[in-house]
Amino acid sequence: ALANGTSLVDPIVWVKLCEKWGSDAFKKISAQNRENRKKQAINHTSGRKSFVRLLEQKRNENGNLVDFYKETRWSKKKNAFVTDATENTYKEMQCRLDGLGPEQRSDEAAATVFREVLGHRPGYIGFNGGVPITEEVYVQNISQQYNDDIAVLLFPFVVKGA
Repeated sequence: ALANGTSLVDPIVWVKLCEKWGSDAFKKISAQNRENRKKQAINHTSGRKSFVRLLEQKRNENGNLVDFYKETRWSKKKNAFVTDATENTYKEMQCRLDGLGPEQRSDEAAATVFREVLGHRPGYIGFNGGVPITEEVYVQNISQQYNDDIAVLLFPFVVKGA
């Protein structure tokens, strides 16, 4: 990896990143993350793009959170849900929506069903947490995290706050 850098990253930063990625501590965290991903019963197909960003992009399209759930967990290659658990969860949501009268069906009702089936963690800000994250806040957080990471890589000897 060290020899095959990229033009997108400064060579000095690339060396530091490779050192970090090659460290035992980083490899331990990666192994733990790999094991945690294997334990997930409900996977999604949206890749690295956050659900908040996907919801923002799809805001103008007709649909609700139950439709969004299906869209982010449907494999176009297999033409099926990614796991049996995701399919069962979706069917539970649809069953609850089907139990509502036509006049009761709304985006708000779908959001309520979505939260009832998946659960809700108070104080958790997420795409189903009831508190939207604006793109501006998202970009600020990512930018700050990136700047902090680069600063640590380039100046590991500098103590923050000193």
